[in-house]
Amino acid sequence: EKSTKSQGITVVKTLVKETRKEKEREQKESDEEKQALQRATDLLELAALQHHHPVALVHLGNMALERANSSDLKKDVDKRRAEIEKAVDFFQRAGMAGSRVGWYNLGNLLWTGYPASEAGGEEEDGDLATTQEEKIVKPDL
Repeated sequence: EKSTKSQGITVVKTLVKETRKEKEREQKESDEEKQALQRATDLLELAALQHHHPVALVHLGNMALERANSSDLKKDVDKRRAEIEKAVDFFQRAGMAGSRVGWYNLGNLLWTGYPASEAGGEEEDGDLATTQEEKIVKPDL
């Protein structure tokens, strides 16, 4: 009969092994999700850029705005500006391909500027809202 200590060690080893297996499964699923997302993005770009699909162009414009607003680019104004310029280009191309949403998004972006002014004058974290001088795209008022 095994001692209580050796039984405890066996239980811990089993738990560690199961935890490792679970982490490996999660990592594999995460890698598969990243691959699927990249494949979907590639197909979206194909539809938008080679076939001028208006909905795909709008979606790419929205994705560019999301990247510009990501925490990775918060301090890099040049990269944010490049993403905004991509969004403007995608929205304009979508509009020219017949998308009302493309024209709306472009107009809204140009009207409000980027980042858009907050009605309350403050951002969610309590800091003062972005001034006109700090905007990447200034509103057309």
